[in-house]
Amino acid sequence: MHGKFDCLELGCSKEWILHNFPDPDDWGTRPRFEEATLWRYGNLELHFNGDILSMIFTGYIQDLVGGESLRLDKWIFAGVPAPTLERVAHQLNLDGVD
Repeated sequence: MHGKFDCLELGCSKEWILHNFPDPDDWGTRPRFEEATLWRYGNLELHFNGDILSMIFTGYIQDLVGGESLRLDKWIFAGVPAPTLERVAHQLNLDGVD
């Protein structure tokens, strides 16, 4: 695993994300999202170690939602009941996605 989600990848700074993505929908208990270690866009979670992105996570592959401000193109999951690693890897290779 490379820890990459389109142009978003592990090691990105909060500042870079804020310049390339909308503000998060939710960020837990901190009064300001800039101080939080977890940002949520719908049910997609970005976890930070300090100001650096350390994990991209969701437990909702079938119902992946980007929230109010982040539109997700879930083409890889279209028409399949439960994606397998083999199917996803095969489809990504066919489409030339690294």
